[in-house]
Amino acid sequence: MVNTDSDDGGTLEADLWRSYETLCHAFLVQDDDLAGSQIARISELRRDQMTNRSLESWMQFGSCRDYPPVLFFPSDAEGVKTAVEVCGQCPVREVCLEYALVERVEHGVWGGESERRRRRLLRTRDRQAQPLDELDAGVLDWQHVTSSQVNPASA
Repeated sequence: MVNTDSDDGGTLEADLWRSYETLCHAFLVQDDDLAGSQIARISELRRDQMTNRSLESWMQFGSCRDYPPVLFFPSDAEGVKTAVEVCGQCPVREVCLEYALVERVEHGVWGGESERRRRRLLRTRDRQAQPLDELDAGVLDWQHVTSSQVNPASA
């Protein structure tokens, strides 16, 4: 049996849903700090889910088990389309995609997404995970350096 208890006694799934609800609220009220913290929390909870589930526990339910593995490592766009169609109705598609993203799997179709699409998702996730305060500080530091170089008296 899979242990899905979280640190505070709830389930990981319940914590994940609460984090999604809080994230939606943060977007509604335009609270960037709260949104950033919830995105990081959701990523942490998703990693915890993956850690708590062995490979066999989700892979055995994948639609891919009924097809030859070569189907999911296509060499052309038509092959990608075929693999994505197989993944379309898979009951573990989301877990499979999260596994591929967390493990940085570079090749093949995982979770219904091509290699290129997963790279885009990772770039987006990495940008969203960077705290907004650090981004603002980087801009301010750059502006300070630029203004002091242009006008040394202002520094």
